[in-house]
Amino acid sequence: MLFDNGTARQTIESANSRGQVWRIDQTNMMASLVLNADLGAYSRSLGSAQLLGNGNYACLSGNIFLGTTVEVESAK
Repeated sequence: MLFDNGTARQTIESANSRGQVWRIDQTNMMASLVLNADLGAYSRSLGSAQLLGNGNYACLSGNIFLGTTVEVESAK
């Protein structure tokens, strides 16, 4: 799981930061995107992603005014 601040995509004005969850298969050297959540704002740094006890994810966009935390439902 990760916080994608999107600095490479920020050339597009509507590019927001994303919360992403990846499934990694080290044996077959494959990565599959499980969850790709638009967080509704752009934060160029200081973000985080965390698995919550209810199976959802908390994504914090830190480098924006007052920061924003978004809870994202897990992909079933």
